[in-house]
Amino acid sequence: MVDPQTHTASWRWPLGWSPISAEQLRSARLRDAGLTRRGYRIEDVDALISRAAGEIEQWTNAYAAAQNEIEHLRNFYRTRGEEPTGNTQADREAIELLARAQQHADALIADAQAHARHLQADARQYAEQLIATARRDTAPEATALRRDVLAALQHASTQMTEEAARLRALHDYLATQLDG
Repeated sequence: MVDPQTHTASWRWPLGWSPISAEQLRSARLRDAGLTRRGYRIEDVDALISRAAGEIEQWTNAYAAAQNEIEHLRNFYRTRGEEPTGNTQADREAIELLARAQQHADALIADAQAHARHLQADARQYAEQLIATARRDTAPEATALRRDVLAALQHASTQMTEEAARLRALHDYLATQLDG
């Protein structure tokens, strides 16, 4: 797998962007919520999810730009009456680069999906703890808190489901491009 932090190809990452590595995502440490609550701070979880989503968006954009360039080059050769055959050394290197990019994208998608599952499980466990606490309290604030937690959990679950669908679509698209 290509390590984006040490990759030495002739192209460079877009200005101001250095992709998060799977190891950085795995080793991210979130602050405890505090003495009165268990789990992680919601703002830390939201920030990590936002960063991971930004990375996926950057990869999607980089991939789309590469696909546009490939299509542009194909059209260039077609207008000259040539059909790229894939028999040159540059073509073989391009195929190898695309294969490595696909492997890297697959690993990123798998890491993001696993991380999303862990976040969802943590959020569900935290919500269940909050609900149990709210059930013990009979004050009107407990009822409002329970509604807010359930709504937040539903919203997070919906976002993660949508992100997983986007990741599957990106994976399928990348697979078809490598097969094509």
